[in-house]
Amino acid sequence: MMIQETKELARYVPQRRGKKWITKVTEGGIGDKYNGGIHSLESFQKAVAMLEHAAHTWRSPRLFHLILTGADADQYNAFLAEFCRMLRRADVDAEYVACIEHDVIKRLHMHCFIVIGTKDKKPSRFITIANEADAAKPSTLQQALRLAQVACPALMVRVQRPAMHPTVYMELNQSNNHFLNEACEWISYYAKVRSKPLSGRCYYASKRAARTSH
Repeated sequence: MMIQETKELARYVPQRRGKKWITKVTEGGIGDKYNGGIHSLESFQKAVAMLEHAAHTWRSPRLFHLILTGADADQYNAFLAEFCRMLRRADVDAEYVACIEHDVIKRLHMHCFIVIGTKDKKPSRFITIANEADAAKPSTLQQALRLAQVACPALMVRVQRPAMHPTVYMELNQSNNHFLNEACEWISYYAKVRSKPLSGRCYYASKRAARTSH
C-alpha cells in the first residue's frame, strides 16, 4: 500500500526586530521617500491571512497591485466592489485589501492588492498591463473601469508590476513558502507609514478579507 505524503501548507514567516514585525519594503524606500515602517500591523496581518487562505484553498491564485487615481475613497471602493462582482460572475475567486494615501503627485489615491484565482483561465483575461485603449475584447478590469468612468471620467487604474519580477503578478502555491513570503513582502507596501492621511479611515478590504484575522 502506497502512503501518500502530506504537504505542509505554506505559512508566512515574519521578520522581526525584537517583538516588532518589519519588512524590507516598509523599512526601505527610494531616495528621500523612506517608507517609515509598518503603519498598521493589524491591516498587514489581515493581508497575510488573505494570501494564506488563497494559497491554501484556491486554484492558480495570483496577486496583483492596482493604483487608483482621480477620484475619492467612495468612488474607489465602488469601483473595486463592482470589479469583484464581475470577477465572481466569471467564476473567478477574488479578494482584496486596499488603502487610501495622499501625495503631491498622485493626490488622493488608493493602493489595492487583489488576489484572484482564475482556475484554468488565463489571468490576462481579467487583469492585464497591456494598453487596452482600443481593445475589442477588453479585460474585466478595463470593462469595470469603462463602466465606472461614465459617472467619474477622471478615475484611472494602473496595474503596477512588482519590482525586479518577470511577471506583472506574483503566484501563490499551496505549499511553496518562498512564493507566499515573497507575496507578503510585496503586499506590505500598502501598510507602510509614508503618505498615509493623518486622520480618517485609510484601510479597506473585501468582505472575506475584512473578517479574516491572523
